[in-house]
Amino acid sequence: YRQKIQLKRLQSKRFDKNYRKYTAARQALYRTKKKQQQEQQPIQSTSTITVSKSDLRKGEGIQRRRQNTKKFILEINKLQNSNKQLQMENKKLKEQLICLTSSSSSSSSSSSSSSSSSSSSSSSSSSTATTTSSSSSKQSNADSTTTISPSTLFFSKS
Repeated sequence: YRQKIQLKRLQSKRFDKNYRKYTAARQALYRTKKKQQQEQQPIQSTSTITVSKSDLRKGEGIQRRRQNTKKFILEINKLQNSNKQLQMENKKLKEQLICLTSSSSSSSSSSSSSSSSSSSSSSSSSSTATTTSSSSSKQSNADSTTTISPSTLFFSKS
């Protein structure tokens, strides 16, 4: 359509003159309507300020999602703290178990040997009970030939 109009404008000066008048009148009308709308618009906008329902729903949704994520983050932190506490208790209980197994295994092996060596091994096992689990496990391996693993103690049928 535009190419057809451009061709007519090039071919006829009279058509071009009429077309210019037509477009100028159309643009002037558009400008006057736009001015009237701009004059009326500030009056309407100052008298009534409205918020659309979709904007309200968006805000509520954002707030609800933030609350849910905050709730889940707090729950995750609580679970992580309780997990750490249980791991520490588990570690302490394992150390106590290793100390007990090392003292029981050293006393059973010392009964087969002489009484003087049993008193020295029991004193060494009591001193290792206060040290770390790695040193007590080394001492129990050095004192006895048979060792009891913690898994057999926990999972044995009694």
